Amino acid sequence: MLPKNKKIFVFCIVLGFFVINANAQSESTSHPIDGNRISDYYWFANFDTIKNREYLNRGILLDSISKKPLRLIEILNLRSYKCKIDFIEITGDTLKIRILDDEYLTEQIGTAGADCFMAETVYTLTENDLIHYVRFDMEYGSHAGPGLYSRKDFERMIRK
Repeated sequence: MLPKNKKIFVFCIVLGFFVINANAQSESTSHPIDGNRISDYYWFANFDTIKNREYLNRGILLDSISKKPLRLIEILNLRSYKCKIDFIEITGDTLKIRILDDEYLTEQIGTAGADCFMAETVYTLTENDLIHYVRFDMEYGSHAGPGLYSRKDFERMIRK
């Protein structure tokens, strides 16, 4: 028979295992993503045919998912864009990301396409209350370039 202190210690270890396991499962199964409705999970650009311009719309299911940066990046990478996002680091209130296949973003989808991609990315990633800026790491191009961006840079895309 174990002494009382060892029993408490073993109980705490077992309890800790169950708590960690439950948290890991709830994160991975918190809300299944419907691939047919992917734009419901992030800020997405939509073209207004009357005003002849793009506006950002907040996805109606955005509050149903985790706001952890890696989860938000995972959701953003489900968009139909050829270029994808890679997490680099978080420093203070700034999330640094790398754009994979950045030539597509900077040279091939046009200025409006690049603007929409970057606005969707910034608005979605700053849904996390601790993130206020997104630093894009990519090559300069005709339609987009690296740098530090915030929601303020894309306010013009918010319908008033």
